[in-house]
Amino acid sequence: MFKNVALGAFFLFLFYGGYRTVKNEMLELKYFSRSEFGIWWPLMSQDLLQKLDLFREKWGAPVVITSHPDGLGRKDESGSMHNVLKWGEVRAVDVFPQGMDTLEDRQRAFQIAKSVGLTGIGLYTDTRPSNMLHLDNRDKFTYWTRIAGKYNYGMVA
Repeated sequence: MFKNVALGAFFLFLFYGGYRTVKNEMLELKYFSRSEFGIWWPLMSQDLLQKLDLFREKWGAPVVITSHPDGLGRKDESGSMHNVLKWGEVRAVDVFPQGMDTLEDRQRAFQIAKSVGLTGIGLYTDTRPSNMLHLDNRDKFTYWTRIAGKYNYGMVA
């Protein structure tokens, strides 16, 4: 029985990013720690992590990773960039940049995210504790806002 349990654990380790664990262990971020990504750390896209770190540097203030259960990785049937089952890694993160309070702040956050190479940018004004930013890596540049529960694509507000 021990062999089967060990083999199963090894399979899960490989399937859910075992090789990435080693790579992410060597990844050095200036502004974020592994613990901020919880159980998803081994499955985080290195490209996303590096762009997130650069976003934080250019933003010039703390950027807090959301504590919402779906704000990093997910295992579901959706096409979300958060979905590790679809992409084999976590390609999206939801964050709260400190001081992103006004329209000008949100526009600046959008420009910074775009300048560091993030290709999915969502600005949410209906979240708590403050405005939220969705950042991801996708094939085609896409941006949107969500205001009072309504999604608006191609608009920064």
